[in-house]
Amino acid sequence: MRNTLMIAFSILTLSACSSSATLVRTDARGGHVALQGAYVPAMSDARMLMVEHCQGRFTAIEHADQIEFQCASDAVTGRQYATR
Repeated sequence: MRNTLMIAFSILTLSACSSSATLVRTDARGGHVALQGAYVPAMSDARMLMVEHCQGRFTAIEHADQIEFQCASDAVTGRQYATR
């Protein structure tokens, strides 16, 4: 039983470590990010990429395993998320 729990924990740890987000396309207005692996860690990576590219403010729309984002250009603040 103990070995089974250790194996399950190892698999969960490895799957979280293999999650990532990759910039697929960017321009001055925004871009696309591809998600791979577990959703939560990959989305965390994606947020960091989008914040860095847009200098903090963006809107994002999820398309399955990709996120389309646009940098905010006016005084409207924050990160807004929409799921299709």
